[in-house]
Formats: sequence, C-alpha cells, structure tokens
Amino acid sequence: MEKVYENVPQVAVDTAVAEKTKHAVAVKASFEWDDVGSWDSFSQLFEKNQGISVEIDGANNFIYSDIPTAVCGLDGVIVVIKNGMALVMKKGESDKMRAVVKQIKDYTNERRS
Repeated sequence: MEKVYENVPQVAVDTAVAEKTKHAVAVKASFEWDDVGSWDSFSQLFEKNQGISVEIDGANNFIYSDIPTAVCGLDGVIVVIKNGMALVMKKGESDKMRAVVKQIKDYTNERRS
C-alpha cells in the first residue's frame, strides 16, 4: 500500500474529481467545516495540548505527543511527537511541510542505499 501511495499524484480532490465531473451536486450544510490541511489548522481543533506536556515560560504553543513532552521558553510553536518521529515548528509555517517530508524521505532513502 505504501509503495502504491508514494506514486499517486498529489492532487487535491476538488481539482482531480470535482472540477471534472458533470454530475456534481452541492448541498447546503448547517455545520462548520475545516479542511485540516495543515498542522496549524489541526492545532485549532483542540482547546488544550494532547498528551502529557509541560510548558514553562511559554505561550501560544500546541503540543501533540505520545510521550511526555516539555517546552521551555518557547512561544507560538507546534510540537508533534508520534511514532518515534518529532516535528517542532513555528506556528504559521505549515506550508514548509512538503519540503520537510521530501527531505526526510530523501535522507531515509540515502540511508537505505
């Protein structure tokens, strides 16, 4: 599955499907919607940090971790630690994730060679 998914073009559903169909229907909804397309938008879904975390001398941070995590003296950062991987980034920088993922994949592929 992972090998197949790696070769699937990264195209938004609205571009790949919705804009090409002649059979689309729109229905008015009474609920809020968020595409959750970034860590910034994901962090806004929660009122507090997720997992065991400690913040000292910091503010406006979001921590989403599966291990106890401490943040000291930082403001406006997103910390994600899941499945043995860590991401620490300034809020508002989610647009750089594509480059991050590419560099990690390149590094991982180099290590396998």
